Amino acid sequence: MKAGCPKTHDRAAVVVAHIRQIEREHDHNYGVQKVYEELNDKGIIIGRSKVQRIMHAHSIKAQIKSKYKPQTTKADPNEQAFDNLLNQNFEVQEINRVWLADITYIRVGGQWCYLACVLDLARRKIVGWALGNRPTADLACKALRMAIVKEKPVEGLIHHSDRGSQYTSNKHKDLLKRT
Repeated sequence: MKAGCPKTHDRAAVVVAHIRQIEREHDHNYGVQKVYEELNDKGIIIGRSKVQRIMHAHSIKAQIKSKYKPQTTKADPNEQAFDNLLNQNFEVQEINRVWLADITYIRVGGQWCYLACVLDLARRKIVGWALGNRPTADLACKALRMAIVKEKPVEGLIHHSDRGSQYTSNKHKDLLKRT
């Protein structure tokens, strides 16, 4: 049978469809070896090299997921945190009376980024945020400054956060004292 005949193209299309199905079923985690084994287990007898060529030709490859998880909270033993004034009382009615702050990480374009947010507890609304590639005190301060400029809180605001180094830093404490 010649390489360009319709039966060869039909078989290749069927193999590609099976490969794509295997990739979907396994969340795009399977490389050539695993796809090759799955195909043969399904009764599609094909060589490993052929699977590799087909996957390469159709830009099908495993999406390697990093086991690395960024850490956002590191307490600085040398810094004194503020007292916990909220004491798990999350029932707040007055706007801009209690703000919650935290930093989380999100994957953007294959890289970890850090998102610092300030949330008004009464409205459950983000009032300040900042995105950066490192979870620094500057990032936390940037989010807090945005909230301050936007909301213009009155005296007596409770700012609640974890006791991570970003929130116990002198920069962050000084910004809170000026507010």
